[in-house]
Amino acid sequence: MKKTISIIALVVALIGSWNYWQGDIKLKQGLTSREWQSTTIAYMNFWDQKIQHLDKASISSTVKYLPNQTYIKNSTLIFTSKDIEKPVEIIISESGNWELSDHYLIVDASEFKDISTTPITQITPEQVEKLKTLFKINAQQSRKIDVVNDRTLLLTSLAHGSTVLFSQ
Repeated sequence: MKKTISIIALVVALIGSWNYWQGDIKLKQGLTSREWQSTTIAYMNFWDQKIQHLDKASISSTVKYLPNQTYIKNSTLIFTSKDIEKPVEIIISESGNWELSDHYLIVDASEFKDISTTPITQITPEQVEKLKTLFKINAQQSRKIDVVNDRTLLLTSLAHGSTVLFSQ
């Protein structure tokens, strides 16, 4: 009787571990098979109250997760306000490493480059650096991945909010 229970427990453990590993493998294949896009709207009083003259940020990103566990992401950050005539636009190229663990996407951004083509004159250079720092901090979060369908993923951060990645 004890031998039968031990064998049943072993089979259940093997099936459970196989399902665990198989889930991450399938998710990894889906994540690396497409180029993903997202758009986020953030209100600056919520994001950081120390950046004066800016009310809202619109962040459009395109990211490609590569099978060698590196990624490349380009983001266009557009900051607007009733106090400035022309929106502030910053374009950031980001790259680094990623890994998947139990349906959590863990990103380690190693390089950020400002690839903006127009100079920013609406706010001070210190404010620009503060915005870039906030963007970098946000990029370093771990996020839980839920598959909505084969072209839509929901990323939920532990700190706040969710992001929908979609592919066309």
